[in-house]
Amino acid sequence: MKIFGIGLSKTGTKSLTEALKMLNFSSVHFDISETTYQDLTEGNYSLRIMQKFDAYVDGIAPFYPQLDVAFPKSKFILTIRDEQSWLESVRCHLIHILSDEFEENRKKGKPFHKMMLFYHAAAYGSVFYSRERYLYSYEKHTKNTLDYFKNKNNLLVLNICEGDKWEKLCEFLEVPVPNLEFPHFNKTENHHALIKQI
Repeated sequence: MKIFGIGLSKTGTKSLTEALKMLNFSSVHFDISETTYQDLTEGNYSLRIMQKFDAYVDGIAPFYPQLDVAFPKSKFILTIRDEQSWLESVRCHLIHILSDEFEENRKKGKPFHKMMLFYHAAAYGSVFYSRERYLYSYEKHTKNTLDYFKNKNNLLVLNICEGDKWEKLCEFLEVPVPNLEFPHFNKTENHHALIKQI
């Protein structure tokens, strides 16, 4: 069994990745390796990186139908959050990502920027922030995902920002609930702090 986190970026994907690690699932978050970049851009959804990991979170949201076929009996987790707070988080994130320093690295072909540009184009149809476009993409992704999995039993919808934690996740994965605090990473206020430094 493999686990795929198919929520869009900034929906608690980093928190989910860390939670899966704490449950002893080897997990990768938004992999930027050349191998994964090549697999995704060439449509090879068997993803060679999954030979090494139990779970892959973030950076694969648009490809859940293909992953469902390539990895039978896998489980999928759709992380969601309030649309308005998500839009603000994405806006802050992109201001940071597209700062002058990051733009220079993009021009140099740095791995993160190659993958980020590909993913944003695939997930949103736009690299640069547009409230209308990103909101449309969020709503469409959520609806399409729910429609795709409606007659299946391998999807969990998880709203970490609203308090979904160990109980819901562990029941879905059929593992014991740990006596540990659920992780919470990359809060929007941290991005505001970053913007002040740019």
